[in-house]
Amino acid sequence: MPRELWIATKHIAVYASETDGEEVILFQLKPGDVCTPLREVAIKVYLHSEILCEKGKGWVIDKTSFDVRKAD
Repeated sequence: MPRELWIATKHIAVYASETDGEEVILFQLKPGDVCTPLREVAIKVYLHSEILCEKGKGWVIDKTSFDVRKAD
């Protein structure tokens, strides 16, 4: 059971792996899309977060682009 829900507040690129550059986009989230965080990995100065969404599973760099809420 997820403890948090992440709701996209803007268009967000989702990458296939935590090491993908910004040119390798797996899919895009739209404002209002809901995801569940799976894990976080620090790479260099960035904190990459693996998420599970209705569109699929992938990685995001900017957690601040989400409205983070506790799951019911």
